[in-house]
Amino acid sequence: MPEKQVSLDQSTWTVLIQDIQDSLPNGFVSIGSYEHGSPDDLEDSAINHVTYHHIREILYHYGLQDMHKLKIIDQLGNILPVLPEGFAYFTDENGAFYKDADGNYLYGETE
Repeated sequence: MPEKQVSLDQSTWTVLIQDIQDSLPNGFVSIGSYEHGSPDDLEDSAINHVTYHHIREILYHYGLQDMHKLKIIDQLGNILPVLPEGFAYFTDENGAFYKDADGNYLYGETE
């Protein structure tokens, strides 16, 4: 999977997920990166977790633990609502988010 960059705009509490080589928009600062399913993946097998786990881990290391005040968007500008504890979005091996026929993001319980 391509490496993804995680950046934050603290004025709007927006987290942006985009390809590592993409330029950061004004107001955003890079706070980390991840490669979902890589051999060095700290979360173990890509089957056992979702992209959200990487985002959460990066934010925790940055000192942000209140995920509910954040708005997470992907590089296409799609807003990814923060889910309740124990739920996560489903992604494919490339980190793309699955949607249903109506365009709603698919998610489920993680445990």
